[in-house]
Amino acid sequence: MKSLNTKYKLLIWVLASVVPLIFLSHGMLLLFAGPHSHMHTQFADYGLLKWVILIGFWELLVGILFFIPKTSRIGYVLTMLHLVGMFLLQLSHEQSVGLTLYLMILSTGINYLRNPQMLKQINEKVVNNSKKYKKEDRIKSSTNNTSGRYRLPTTNDGSST
Repeated sequence: MKSLNTKYKLLIWVLASVVPLIFLSHGMLLLFAGPHSHMHTQFADYGLLKWVILIGFWELLVGILFFIPKTSRIGYVLTMLHLVGMFLLQLSHEQSVGLTLYLMILSTGINYLRNPQMLKQINEKVVNNSKKYKKEDRIKSSTNNTSGRYRLPTTNDGSST
């Protein structure tokens, strides 16, 4: 059984290195590619040429945070924010969003494998909030209607309409 656990951990590490490596390599390309490279012309088409250096550093930061297990939650959130921005940018320029969707799904799967308790915490918060709102609705309905049944609206003289 110990061997299975070791193989599982190794699989998680291999999968968890894919997305950060993509971000790290893309960030390095943005920072160190020449101004006439394909990357820079693509950002010029988007109207983001002046932001290339900042985006390059951002992608390096996201890749590093997502790779380190202790910071992978923060890295996941930042990764998803970045990918949602990419998705919307590609949609607005009528370009293919397949790779971006693939990275979103892969990032979410990796995050779940690394932090399964994160999904459990989110589910608990959703369930607790829904119970809270149901309780508030019951309190509101019981203060409005003491019999628990629907009442017909009445006129001033007490007869129903």
